[in-house]
Amino acid sequence: MARRPVLVVACLLSGCAEPQLAPQPLPPIVQGAAAPGALPARELMLSPGEHMSWDVRVRGISVGTAELAVSASEVSAPSELVVTSRFRTNHLASSMFSVEHRLITVVRGSEPTSSVDDLVFGGTHRRIDAAFAAGVYRIDDVAHRTPEGTESVHTLHSALGWLRSWADPAAEAGSIEILHRGRLYRLELSAPLQETAPGSSVSALRVDCHALPAAGKGDGILLTVWLSDDERKLPLRVDAAADGMRVLADLIEHDP
Repeated sequence: MARRPVLVVACLLSGCAEPQLAPQPLPPIVQGAAAPGALPARELMLSPGEHMSWDVRVRGISVGTAELAVSASEVSAPSELVVTSRFRTNHLASSMFSVEHRLITVVRGSEPTSSVDDLVFGGTHRRIDAAFAAGVYRIDDVAHRTPEGTESVHTLHSALGWLRSWADPAAEAGSIEILHRGRLYRLELSAPLQETAPGSSVSALRVDCHALPAAGKGDGILLTVWLSDDERKLPLRVDAAADGMRVLADLIEHDP
């Protein structure tokens, strides 16, 4: 069972997908191409005390649980939130491949300010630190320009908060930029569609997405996300396809 398809669904949950394109360091400063239809910043829909869990499945078999929790920052400004997600393969999947991933993002208002990304795969550990400021983001202390025409670069956590805030039947299609494991993606989003979430009677907003390497090289990842069509905008299901394999994640627990 290949690593990337199994973990691709974490692009919007716990973040274990393997992107393809590294941004170029500064100096010299080279502006990136403008993101087509770049969407503006929004207040992130992330609330202190929130906790969610998803069952991640491949070919109908559960391979692990992704969890996300939001808390108020205890060491800095009251306006900051700390978002932590974890993914670990279960006993069955670990007999074929073992993965542990943790992502921590500090967010303030509509943007992330820093993140710590820890991945252990097959006994190999890699940590990546990132920081975000106006027009610039840093990966392990190396500075990069925010792509031209884009207001900010997101982590997977802030992207999820942005998506929940943006999702509405009247929302316009466009794109946002996501930094994951030191690499940059452009997440292209279609306008939300109202329908019933698969396998349930819950009213939902369906958002079809395409996560592409920043320079447009490679096929990227096809994603469909169903959010509850209410004030909570809970991520009910993520359906991801890459490298000829489909991965599903269904919400199994949420509080509140």
